[in-house]
Amino acid sequence: MISITATKEPRQDQVGSNHEEMHEHGMEVRQEELDSLKKQRINAFMKRKKKKKKRRKGSNIERPRKKIKDLLKTHKAMTSSWFQRNQN
Repeated sequence: MISITATKEPRQDQVGSNHEEMHEHGMEVRQEELDSLKKQRINAFMKRKKKKKKRRKGSNIERPRKKIKDLLKTHKAMTSSWFQRNQN
């Protein structure tokens, strides 16, 4: 999981204009950041889930390409020498 460390020396990503603010608020700011990141992650996940559902709607429709492939397979099997030998 994510480990939260309270260090006095600034980390590279914290150095900036709001560095002093970070020291004042400390853990609170970190927690808010983590919460917002968590929310973003969940939202992104839900979006992906929705997209998948939308894509799946037409899954029960017979796809002509698949049908053709299946027909070709059966045709190949029927014309193969093994099938013809075993048919007699």
